[in-house]
Amino acid sequence: ISKCHALVEKATTGLENYEISDVGFAIYQFLWDEYADWYIEASKTRMSVEVESPEGARQARRVLVYVFDTCLRLLHPYMPFVTESLWQQLPTDPSHGESLMIAPWPLMDESELSSDPDAVNLFAQLQGLVRGVRNARAEYQVDPARKCAMKVLAADPQLLAFLEQERATVALLGRVKDDPVALKFVAPDSEEAKAGGGNAVKLVVGEGLEALLPMDQLVDAAKERKRLGKQLAKLEKDVGGLEKRLGSSGFKGKASAEVVQETESQLKEKKESLAQVERSLKELEGL
Repeated sequence: ISKCHALVEKATTGLENYEISDVGFAIYQFLWDEYADWYIEASKTRMSVEVESPEGARQARRVLVYVFDTCLRLLHPYMPFVTESLWQQLPTDPSHGESLMIAPWPLMDESELSSDPDAVNLFAQLQGLVRGVRNARAEYQVDPARKCAMKVLAADPQLLAFLEQERATVALLGRVKDDPVALKFVAPDSEEAKAGGGNAVKLVVGEGLEALLPMDQLVDAAKERKRLGKQLAKLEKDVGGLEKRLGSSGFKGKASAEVVQETESQLKEKKESLAQVERSLKELEGL
C-alpha cells in the first residue's frame, strides 16, 4: 500500500506538470513489476490458508482490491473505456459510486496518504533474497519443479522476524522447501549459523543478509558431471584444434592479420570456458 500511495503522489504531481508519458509508464511499471509480479503472487500464501486464517485472507483480498481500484483511477485518463469496464467488476461498497468517470481521484487537495518506510524496506530485502535464489537456480539450471533447502542469515532482528513471518512467501516465490528443517532463518551469531552450510552456494543479498543453498540440492551431481564432461571434451577438442592452427607456419604465413587475431581471440574464449567447466567439475567433488 505504501508503494501504491507513492505512485499516487508521483502520478498526481506528474499530471499537474503535464508529464503525461512518464506518469503512464510509472503506472504500467507498478502494475506489472509490483502488483502482478509480487503482491498477487505473495497473496497466494494467505489465500491458501483461508481456513486456518480467514482474517489474513480477507485482508489480502481487501488490499488487492484497494490497490487495483486505485490503479484503475490513475489509468482512467489514459484508458477510459477499459478501466471503466474493469472497475464495474470490482467488489462494491456504498462508497464505490456508480461510475469510475465520476469517482474521486485517489489524492485530493492537500491530503496525505499513509506510508510505512520500514515495511517498504523489509519487503525490498525479501525481494532481494528471492531474486538471489532465482538467479542461483537459473545459473545452476535447476529443474523448476525441484525445491531446495535454504539457510538465511539476517543480522537485523526486525528483518529476521519479518522473514520468519513471511516464510511461506519466501518458499513459494523462491521455490524453497517450506518446513522448519529445510528453511531456516537465523542470526549470524547463532550456533546454527556458526555450524556453517557445508558445501553450499553463498548468496550475499545485502548488508547483514546472506543465504546458503546446499549444492547437493541445487544439482543432480551425476547428471551434471555427465553434462560438464561432454562440454569438457568438446572444449578440449576445440582448444587443441585452434592451437594447432595457430602453431602452423602455413596458417600464419597465408592468413591476414585480422583472421589470425580473430583465431587468437577464439582460443582465449575457449580456454576461459574450459577453465570454468573445470572449476564447476571441481565444485561437484564430494557430492
